Amino acid sequence: MKIRRLLALALGLYLAVGGAGRAEISNVRDLGGSHPQINDLSPAQAQQLSSLTRATLLKTVTDVMPQVNVLNQQITDRLGGAGPVDGTELTQLLDQLAPIYARVADENLIYLLQIRALLTQAQLSAIAARFQPTTRSHANEDPTSPAGSYAIFADDLGLTRDQRLSDAQMVQLESLKAAAKAKLVPIWQESDANYLQLDSLLNSAGTVTFEQLEPLQQRISALRIEHDAVGLDLAVKALALLTPAQRTQAATLRAQIEALHAQEAALRN
Repeated sequence: MKIRRLLALALGLYLAVGGAGRAEISNVRDLGGSHPQINDLSPAQAQQLSSLTRATLLKTVTDVMPQVNVLNQQITDRLGGAGPVDGTELTQLLDQLAPIYARVADENLIYLLQIRALLTQAQLSAIAARFQPTTRSHANEDPTSPAGSYAIFADDLGLTRDQRLSDAQMVQLESLKAAAKAKLVPIWQESDANYLQLDSLLNSAGTVTFEQLEPLQQRISALRIEHDAVGLDLAVKALALLTPAQRTQAATLRAQIEALHAQEAALRN
């Protein structure tokens, strides 16, 4: 079902007039994914882009996602159980994700270079002229956010399901979060700098090769693992703050929520 949904998104790429009303292309990355900005492309280019994206999505869904989902689920299960958490085992699971992320990074880079190859020199020059390099702001990023890292998984702590930590536990948790954020700052800075350099090359008018970009892309991928390792360490330390009764309650609530999600998924399918 997931494959069909993603392919349906890819098949829904705008063709000749589908980009009407969209902004002009200012970043090669805007041509990727299920809803690209294509109003600067010819119908033939849009068709080629559709085929390329369809093939890329299919490979991701059938090859990469199952591997990543299995490992992520194992990490989540171990963090969300009622028993003690083995940090070494979790690190080993994270280490198994590293080569997958590295391979995906290379494949995504090839995809973006293939998109560049669809464009004329005039189109590349126009994109380069409009390109505005930007950096992310991490000022308000929470190291316990699942979007940022493996983090605590607030649900496993029960914070969103009527589980309450004591004042002393909350003080300790805030201290752990502050320490984790301090570790993340240099990772964010280096990752942002590499991403900015990579993006500037991708959106340049001149010749760009895989060999030029791949070291930057691989470093970004490695930094992602370092980032997740900080979050995973935080999760282990944070869960250690809970009493056995709190861990059991959180695990029970998590199991109930997962059962409801499974029922919902069954109804959708």
